Amino acid sequence: MRLALEIAKGAKDDEYAQIVADYLALYNFFFGTNIHHIEAKHIVDLNQPSLNLSYRRISNIPAQIKYLEALVLLDLDGNNLEALPQELGNCYSLRKLWANKNQLNTIPEGIGDLTALEELWLWHNLLAELPKEIANLQNLRLLNLENNLLLALPASLGQLGKLQKLSLGYNYLTCLPQEVGNITSLKQINLSYNQLVHLPKEIGLLQNLEGLFLSHNRLTTLPKEIRALKKLKHLNLTGNAVPRQEQRKIAQWLPNCYITF
Repeated sequence: MRLALEIAKGAKDDEYAQIVADYLALYNFFFGTNIHHIEAKHIVDLNQPSLNLSYRRISNIPAQIKYLEALVLLDLDGNNLEALPQELGNCYSLRKLWANKNQLNTIPEGIGDLTALEELWLWHNLLAELPKEIANLQNLRLLNLENNLLLALPASLGQLGKLQKLSLGYNYLTCLPQEVGNITSLKQINLSYNQLVHLPKEIGLLQNLEGLFLSHNRLTTLPKEIRALKKLKHLNLTGNAVPRQEQRKIAQWLPNCYITF
């Protein structure tokens, strides 16, 4: 915004040559224009709290996005992105990042610099792993990674102390890190359509959990610690080979929970 004020006051472009050039490139990219001279109004347009770039067939995000420090919501849904720029980490005000239905195969380490982020939507991509820096997202409340290629989760995920909703359905997970038990703020976990063989006993530490969705995995039983989940209202185990005897045991452990086998 300082640049916009200087331009409005009549400052010459060459005083801020590189920044002006970057803003010009950024404006033309985001707004599909071909202007040759940046004006104050263009800078203001770029410094709005939300930016909707969904379904634009975009295949890359320019590094100049680092200048959008006022950005709160960035919608990148339905594009052709294979990666996000490291410079995205400079958008320190960002609270909601939507990049669903792309072709992302990696998340930059710089994601960890988005410490104000509250929602991260990355479903229907090609992600096989998560960077450990995701642990820095201490204000994250919702993380959706459904329909990716995840084989495992980093232990650092357990440091997301404010996370309330974790969606990991339609991946290839065979287990969960025991550190997931540290996310005591969790209210809902969706792990449907994975390859889970067992759950860690630390699942019983999630005292605020209300919904646990485990359909279509390879589970045959649950750890006895699950009976500590007094707030659990819905447990979905359909599509698992849980023997009748185990079903009765789980039902006894959770008498106030609606369970589907």
